[in-house]
Amino acid sequence: MMERRGKLGLCNNPSSIKVNSFTTNLQINIDEFTFIIFCKEKILLRTWEECAETIIYEFVKNSNIDVVFDGKVKEKIGGNLQGYTRTYDLGLKDYYFAIAYNEHIPDMGVCIKFSAKAWSIYQARYQRIFNKIINMSEFMHMVSDPIKESVRVSRVDMTADYFNYDINLNDLYDALSKDEITVRDHQDRKRVKNLSFIGKQEKIETIYIGSKSTNTRSFLRIYDKRNEQLTNNGFRKEEANKCCSWIRFEAVYKGSYAHSISETILSERMDAVSFNKFIAHTILQKYRFADVNVKYTRYTKDLLAVADGKIFPSLVCVSPRDNALRQNIQHILCGSGLFPTIYKIEKIYGEDAKQEFVLFLYQNYESMFWMSNGMKRELDIWLQKHEDLRYIKLSDNY
Repeated sequence: MMERRGKLGLCNNPSSIKVNSFTTNLQINIDEFTFIIFCKEKILLRTWEECAETIIYEFVKNSNIDVVFDGKVKEKIGGNLQGYTRTYDLGLKDYYFAIAYNEHIPDMGVCIKFSAKAWSIYQARYQRIFNKIINMSEFMHMVSDPIKESVRVSRVDMTADYFNYDINLNDLYDALSKDEITVRDHQDRKRVKNLSFIGKQEKIETIYIGSKSTNTRSFLRIYDKRNEQLTNNGFRKEEANKCCSWIRFEAVYKGSYAHSISETILSERMDAVSFNKFIAHTILQKYRFADVNVKYTRYTKDLLAVADGKIFPSLVCVSPRDNALRQNIQHILCGSGLFPTIYKIEKIYGEDAKQEFVLFLYQNYESMFWMSNGMKRELDIWLQKHEDLRYIKLSDNY
């Protein structure tokens, strides 16, 4: 049995500022998603490649993906999407976006995949360039309405982010395993058939509800998003630093469930508020948490209120942050030994020697003797991958 860490209401980070100094907040969003564009007409193999390239051209034009991502669509060397033989991206980026098709199987269509960061960047830049907030519903209509082909979502991850709700994952898993908390669907049927977790040193980091196998149509993962962002230097690290706890409920839909979701999305245009309600409603179809008296938990009640239009969570348009340069600077400040070396020089040789050494470093940098051809290639790749840093001020990395 895992160690119990207080009652179910305790903050995941009790060493931080006391819980009641933080405001609870529920955010609804889309994480990653993948969709397929198919030809409506039966395509012969000999004409499929030309058709696929036309679909890609139309998608790029309708989505302005090249403008938003500031790149040119070009074929990747290696790293194809699973099952596809030809994959395109928009150059080396610090996020994953890909367009792909299989030259030999027209029925697989053209696959387009957005990682969570890619989608966040697309939304933020689209708003800045076109002065319009865009959600997944509006995006799917935008890329499907002008074309003659059919569009179908093959995977979508829907998220409910609970900020400062004091959800303790150890206690939640313990309660689920003992049936003190049950997971129910919209018809009040128990849904948990598979319950598992990932954790270290008796601390649960992620709870899985449902099977994660390849053929599964849906599962739910509940995890400490705050810890993930802080540990991995994530692109939402600043948000993580501003809260006491951040627990994400992420419902993953694939196969026929994802197809059904895409049919609903494409049946009507949904603005931001309507789409939030749709996400909440979709999660609640399968994942409602109730106690032994079959009364819903606070986090399920709040999600129901969103679905019913009684709570309107703040509209989220994340401005993704590339922390790579900040991490390098932090390494210089804290881990490289540069400052301790300057301190030693100052104490041994005096104030003037400190300035002399700093000048020596600057002159050596300017000489470029330190940069080999191999290092230059490596640095050029880094600069390509992190070109988005030019959109922020240098001082933002301090």
